[in-house]
Amino acid sequence: MLKNKVVLVIDDVESVLQLIRAALIDHPVDVLTAGDGRSGLTLAQELTPDLVLLDLALPVLDGWDVLTALRSDPATAGVPVVIITAHGDSDSASRARDLGAEGFISKPFRPAELRRIIERILDEPTAAAS
Repeated sequence: MLKNKVVLVIDDVESVLQLIRAALIDHPVDVLTAGDGRSGLTLAQELTPDLVLLDLALPVLDGWDVLTALRSDPATAGVPVVIITAHGDSDSASRARDLGAEGFISKPFRPAELRRIIERILDEPTAAAS
């Protein structure tokens, strides 16, 4: 039996979490959620998910710090991270890429756009190596 891939969503807005779950309902993934940066980072380090969807504006520990910590830890350095944020300016997108994010989506987003990015990352076995 094949194990579902694990997508960790770190976002403090319940409506965004529901939208992401709905966008992925037909995809064979297990969606786990964390409502703040510290608990999201801890979950990522414990579980090593196949993908992290990360908001930047988070309580306790912001998304920039979470991304930096994920990239600094050898256990999570290769985990693909897609930033999903209301701070959709080009400076934030550029900074996210510089820090190692594989994708950047501005809120509000279209579920089809999110699915396309997630499927591209999860269906490419070498995504973390590129």
